[in-house]
Amino acid sequence: MKLKYLWLKIILTLIFALLVIPNLGARSLWQDEAETALVARQMIKSNNWLPYAYDDQGPISQDWNYQFSVSKLWRWHPWLQFYVTALSFKLFGISALTARLPFVIAGILFFYYWVDFIKKHGPKNRLFYLLAVSLVLTSVPLLLHIRQARYYSLALLFTLMAVDGYIDVLKRSD
Repeated sequence: MKLKYLWLKIILTLIFALLVIPNLGARSLWQDEAETALVARQMIKSNNWLPYAYDDQGPISQDWNYQFSVSKLWRWHPWLQFYVTALSFKLFGISALTARLPFVIAGILFFYYWVDFIKKHGPKNRLFYLLAVSLVLTSVPLLLHIRQARYYSLALLFTLMAVDGYIDVLKRSD
């Protein structure tokens, strides 16, 4: 890898990080984030590491307790976001910052990977490359989703990795 490209990738990733990291813990968790954090906190408190949507104060749900007619085990989302948040809480303590931090790190990894992905699989055109990177770098909805204690940044990162792997397999089979 050329040194010039490596520096560009590092600088772009630092800019991205500076857009998503500041004031992570300054605001309270909103509805969905709070749900994630409460379920993760319950996983730690119960020591069984299963995402039960119930704590000492009652059910943890925005859905009028509909899901509890079947089981108190969380059923509405995949569990990875709860495990990631619970691990962060276990390592760094419980706060809005520690709820959001692992997802922001995953988002930064997504962007770092994206910069390589576009160079590797996109047309060999500098304008296209800069446009593709700039669109992700300046997308306010994307930046806001990456800052949330939810599955969004994990989905972006793992989907990009899967697509990259799939394209590599297709290229090798040619």
